[in-house]
Amino acid sequence: MILAALCLGIGYGGQVTLSRSFIGGPYGTYVDSGNASVSLSPFLYPVSFLFGKSAMSELFTRTASSVSSDTFSGRHYYNPDGSASNIGTLVPIDEIKREAMFALVYPEFLENLPFYFCLAVSIIAVAEAIRRKKGKQIDLDDEA
Repeated sequence: MILAALCLGIGYGGQVTLSRSFIGGPYGTYVDSGNASVSLSPFLYPVSFLFGKSAMSELFTRTASSVSSDTFSGRHYYNPDGSASNIGTLVPIDEIKREAMFALVYPEFLENLPFYFCLAVSIIAVAEAIRRKKGKQIDLDDEA
């Protein structure tokens, strides 16, 4: 249940509007900016839902420095040893969108952890009480 709360589509859903621009000369910086909106599942985030944080939105900006403008032409850059270089590569837009939504969800997940802990302790206590009660009934049946 705890891991389900962190899964997109199960614990939360949302959308991200993103724009990417290039700033600088031949070795400038890409700037990704946008708005992330997330709605949380009331079943998996009851504390957040109780405090009115079931839907959140936040503006974000992310930069990727030292990127060649030749990325648009599809060129790839390699280090002398043959390994791929960070220069000329970009983080995929889908990954940026997932990161932006996760950045909104993770603090709410941490706020709901005490609830998950209390729920688990309650379930264990009830299961133990039922086990003890059934154990006493079995002992009484053996005596009769």
